[in-house]
Amino acid sequence: MDHRIQLTLIYSGTHDDCLSSRLAEWASNLIAQRAEFDLNVISPGSFTITNDIPAEIRRRECLRRFARSDAFLVLTQAENADRYPSRLEELIESAAEIVRARPVGFVSYGDAAGSTSVHQLQRRLLALHAVPLGNVVSLHNSWELGDAEGQMAQPEGIRIPMARLLVQLNWWAVALKVARNHVPFERVC
Repeated sequence: MDHRIQLTLIYSGTHDDCLSSRLAEWASNLIAQRAEFDLNVISPGSFTITNDIPAEIRRRECLRRFARSDAFLVLTQAENADRYPSRLEELIESAAEIVRARPVGFVSYGDAAGSTSVHQLQRRLLALHAVPLGNVVSLHNSWELGDAEGQMAQPEGIRIPMARLLVQLNWWAVALKVARNHVPFERVC
């Protein structure tokens, strides 16, 4: 069995949200330093169904890569206190069978309302038989993490929680991968 975990980083910012892209790059760089993961980065906008043939080909390729995932890390902002971003919701609903019996970790950014959005997302994923992790890395005041060149700093207070989250995500991914290989989840649900 391949011991490297196929981790998909899903970042859910809006098209005009350059902070989301910078945070996704920051998280990707951290994950790339870890030997246990093969990283795939996806934006929910990649899954929008269109009549444009090249865009549809890219969407199908993203879906194939998404389907190979052993674990997910969701980087999300709070659009408001009541909901998680609609594109992320569309992605989760369209890929409900893919997230079954797979762990999902969370990094939230924005104000304190982000935790409410993540809690709602965790509950929705539980209903889909995913395994959302309880620990969440929260990047409050995330707009202050960038330098003059737009590079993301790595504050000491975030490094340890992020490392802990990745260790837990790997543990759950390995355990659930072994379980899915032993007894496919479709046979128990």
